[in-house]
This record gives sequence, structure tokens and C-alpha cells, in this order.
Amino acid sequence: MTTTVITPATATVPWKLPTELQDKQGVNIAVMGYPGSGKTEFGASGPKPLVVDIDGTAVRTLGGRTDVQIAPIKNWDDIDRLSTYLLSRPHPFQTIWWDSLTFAQTYALKKIMVGSAPGVMPSQGQYGNANELVLDLVRTWCAQARERGVHVGFAVHAEEIKDESTGQVLIRMALTPGCIKGVNMATDTIGYLAVAPNSDNRKMLLRSTGRVLAKHHQPKDSPKKLPPELDSPTFSMFIDQTKTVTK
Repeated sequence: MTTTVITPATATVPWKLPTELQDKQGVNIAVMGYPGSGKTEFGASGPKPLVVDIDGTAVRTLGGRTDVQIAPIKNWDDIDRLSTYLLSRPHPFQTIWWDSLTFAQTYALKKIMVGSAPGVMPSQGQYGNANELVLDLVRTWCAQARERGVHVGFAVHAEEIKDESTGQVLIRMALTPGCIKGVNMATDTIGYLAVAPNSDNRKMLLRSTGRVLAKHHQPKDSPKKLPPELDSPTFSMFIDQTKTVTK
């Protein structure tokens, strides 16, 4: 019997060592935080950034900056058109910051409910369809980070949710449960950004605690792991540190 040896050259989907792939990949991250925690500034601190202003607040936050471009968004169709444009044509940006997924979900639901009678509450199916619009955006751009090397981030508002079984107040992304699950599955990192008490310093949590959902994928045996908390983080710093720990 003849045995066929499959090599990277003959395989349908070639394989490589992690070290051969890591430098070509961009970073993808979702950053959760309350208003004023610095999510927009974090996104705009990446290299050659485009801030997709879904919330409508980036202009006020970044006023006076000449090193960042802002794409104003008014509805889901604007999000879809911009995404399609960036995917189909060359662009000068190294960082794409979607700000925020919470408002994007609101626009997605309005898109799904076009034609519904005023005052009618969304059905479970409509919530599900809106979730898929948002998650398709997240999955598509996380794939762009891995395949094209662009750095991609998603701002998400935080909210407090009481666990009825324990009475504990949890901090979660202000998204539907289906979207939270999908974002957690699609992204490599979920950081919780907060202002340190009694100061203007910001900290980013990169691991889950009893109250906060966060994560960061990195090699377990790396001698230069990112710490579970970053002080005064910037996107460029995060990118540089992430690249360093994988080498």
C-alpha cells in the first residue's frame, strides 16, 4: 500500500510553526469599561488609528488630535458600508477601533426591527438576528487581524449585574448574553479598563476575578508573560508587549 505524505506545499490548508505566524498577526482585543475609563483614548493610541465613532463621542474625546482619523456612524448601514469599504480596498490604517459594540448592538436591533409597529418589543428571534449582525462584524475583523496584520479593537460599555443565586454584583459587558458569549469566543483578549481610586491613573485587568470577566491568550511557558494588570496602558504598549511575550 502506498502512503501519501502531505506536506505544507501540498496541503489544502498549509501549517506552520507558531513562531512563523506570530509576527504577521495583528492584535485583537475587546476593552470593557464604564464611561470615562479611557476606552476611546486607548483605541486611539494604536499605530495609525481609525476610530469608528459609533457612540458619537469620539470627536469630543479626541478633539485637537491630528494623528487620528474618525469615522462618524449614525446607523447600522453606516457600519456595514464602512466595514465593506475597508475590507475591499487598501487603506492607510494599522489600527481599527470600533467604539462601541454596545451602541452597535442598538443599531443592529433597529436595523432588524425596521417596519415593526411603534412600541412593539423585539422578539427573541429579532434579538438573535441582531446578535448575529454584531458578531459577524467581530468575527470578520478578528480574522482580519490574524490574516492581514491590522490591529483591531472593540470598546464595550460595562454594566453591573446582580447574580440572584449569590447576591454578588458582577461587572459584565453591556451586551446581550448571546453577544457576550460570541465576543468571548471570537477575541484573543478581553480587558477591563478602570480608573484607579483617588487618581487619574488607569489600569487594565487581563484575567477574570470573582466579579469581572476578562482574559488574555498567551503562551504558558513564555518567560515574559504580560502581567494580569497593566498600569496606564496604551494600545501601542499592549501591541509591543504582546509581540514581545510570544518570541
